[in-house]
Amino acid sequence: SVRLPTGLLLAADINDIADEIDTSLNIGAEWPLPMTAFTVRAGLVDDELTAGAGYTVGNWEVNAAWMDTAGDGEAVVGVTGCF
Repeated sequence: SVRLPTGLLLAADINDIADEIDTSLNIGAEWPLPMTAFTVRAGLVDDELTAGAGYTVGNWEVNAAWMDTAGDGEAVVGVTGCF
């Protein structure tokens, strides 16, 4: 991954480069919205669209994500605390 001066984070990873199953390239971007506690995310996982957003307050972060899995949508919400 690389973080650009604008705060935009670009990332890529390759899954399973061995011969057992098909290799996949995943790419994504994360951008903290200026002067807010919000972050937006988008990417491709195994050629499927992903999107998400996060909100940070103090040591807490609430995240929501959605992925188009073979025509069906899957949503996830999580809360993380750092102490």
